[in-house]
Amino acid sequence: MPQHQTPAAARALDRRGDRSLRRTGRCRRSHPHRGHHEHDHPDRAARRRRVRRPRRQRPEPCHLALRHRRRQELETYTDSRREPDGTFTSARLKTEGTFTAQYGRVEARIKIPRGQGIWPAFWMLGADIGQVGWPACGEIDVMENVGYEPTIVHATVHGPGYSGANGLSAACTNPTGAAFADDFHVFGVDWRPDSITWLVDGVERGTVTRAAVGTNPWVFDKPFFVVLNVAVGGTWPGSPDATTRFPQQMLVDWVRVWQLG
Repeated sequence: MPQHQTPAAARALDRRGDRSLRRTGRCRRSHPHRGHHEHDHPDRAARRRRVRRPRRQRPEPCHLALRHRRRQELETYTDSRREPDGTFTSARLKTEGTFTAQYGRVEARIKIPRGQGIWPAFWMLGADIGQVGWPACGEIDVMENVGYEPTIVHATVHGPGYSGANGLSAACTNPTGAAFADDFHVFGVDWRPDSITWLVDGVERGTVTRAAVGTNPWVFDKPFFVVLNVAVGGTWPGSPDATTRFPQQMLVDWVRVWQLG
């Protein structure tokens, strides 16, 4: 499992709207899987060349911020910085059309937001969703959190016959007792042809196997793309209340993918 490396000095990036992540980092073959794809910030290399600092000055962390701003009830994902009236605006990043993976390890180092009605997620969808729809495309939820459970994250797979409330899932309670929003954590999956194992900070927290879906189809033998988003409200998290602070943000330090050889 890779170790975290402190990024070069740069200010936090604010990316709003439905935009695609692009591979701009290094690809190293230091892992037993076939390739290591590291999604860093697009401006990192250029900023590293421009920024000069005295010796022994500690670098300032650079993180991608997914933010949403308060309007009334539910969020709208938009490419625009203008906020539609009567809604929340929020950010969703996805690699659809630019990058997919099939089998291997997929991880992200994230500091999630907090608060009643806030619903951050790191997940994957089958690249054929446009042809077969959901849930036939398959969905792998690497990490979801609902604000009223600050010390718990959930992981789920969805497919035909086991979707929505009937998805196959696992839950992880922070062993320290602290809220996951208090610090960065690494959320990931080890995805094999016959199983998907969820990890939190390098520790296995649950596994679902091909046998677990019974006679239903196992729809995880094809390419998937990555999605990160912050949702607001809904049946599961409930609506924000007077205790919910805005704006909120989910900080993404990195996304890394190793594919099986």
